Amino acid sequence: MNMNLSLYKRSEGIKIRKISDNIYIIKGESVFEINYTGIVILKYIGKDVTVYELAKKIFDEYKSGMESNIAEDIFLFLNILLEKNIIEKVWLF
Repeated sequence: MNMNLSLYKRSEGIKIRKISDNIYIIKGESVFEINYTGIVILKYIGKDVTVYELAKKIFDEYKSGMESNIAEDIFLFLNILLEKNIIEKVWLF
């Protein structure tokens, strides 16, 4: 399945902060530390780009891993973001 990230949006009240070399997502009183790749994924939430296109962009930047593994990691990360209510699905009618 090649999902388009335009099907998602950031939830209300999400803040991203960089403190020293660490990056955090803040939602209410919850704080989650993420890495640079997580920020790249969040940057593309709501954009007209597919998971596999984003996986290729990340692969091209790092030149490591396999694109299919990167795509799987993106799907897993999206599910975590959904579970934590950091992103939500956009319902198109």
